[in-house]
Amino acid sequence: MIEWNKVTEKPDKTYKVLGQNLLDQRNKINDLESNLQTTSSELNAARTRQDQANSKIATYEKAIGLLEEKATKYDALTKEFATLQEQHATVSQQFSQAQGQIAQLTQTIEDTTGKITDLSNANIDLTKKLEFSNAQAGEFNTKMIEAQKQVDELSKQVTGLKQLNEQNTAQIQQFSSKTQELEQSIGQKNQILAEKENALQEKTLAAEEFEAKVKELEPPIPDVSSYELDARIICPMCNGVDIKDIEDKTKVLSYVGHMPMYARKHQCKKCGYEWQ
Repeated sequence: MIEWNKVTEKPDKTYKVLGQNLLDQRNKINDLESNLQTTSSELNAARTRQDQANSKIATYEKAIGLLEEKATKYDALTKEFATLQEQHATVSQQFSQAQGQIAQLTQTIEDTTGKITDLSNANIDLTKKLEFSNAQAGEFNTKMIEAQKQVDELSKQVTGLKQLNEQNTAQIQQFSSKTQELEQSIGQKNQILAEKENALQEKTLAAEEFEAKVKELEPPIPDVSSYELDARIICPMCNGVDIKDIEDKTKVLSYVGHMPMYARKHQCKKCGYEWQ
């Protein structure tokens, strides 16, 4: 056995050592070197796995950033689409009002035509009375002049109504043209929105896969079904519960006189999203 204390005190001195002791020391050194190599390999493998994990985390963070950017653009397009729908509803309402005005003008023209017919009949009666009574010719002539004035005045009114009718017709054509332009714009926006939705769905699938992996590491969520929460209407966009009902001016259910009765739809007070 090697006396290590003496060796430590006099390291320059020569000592007699059994060969078996040297072999034991060599075996221990070999074992230590082997263990050191194994530990170094395991450490390198652990570093490689850590680098791979960091690379995956950076990729996931970049994908999440792209999803948030797409979601912001989608919200902007949704609001723009809602604005276009409101404009379309306003133009449709103006178009309906113009149609009501045309109907009123048509009725006025028919009433005026009836008055003209009555005056013409009165004129015929006056002519017959003139043949029977020359003594009342002056009175009949006066009535004829007054009747003619009324006819002229009514004719002027009819002419004015016709001009107003032409102006309303021109306005209706402008409204129709504007409505077509709005419909084309809405169609283009719908196409863009569909493309954005497709891209968003692809990103959403990637995010769902990432969320599924994250949820595997999350603690279990307690069951809240026993709390007996009341059923509420939830916004499909932001999951908000502050919801109100508004008129859907794109869907007319009926008319009360010239006033349209619209369907109802939901609107989120938080994000402004609208749905049936």
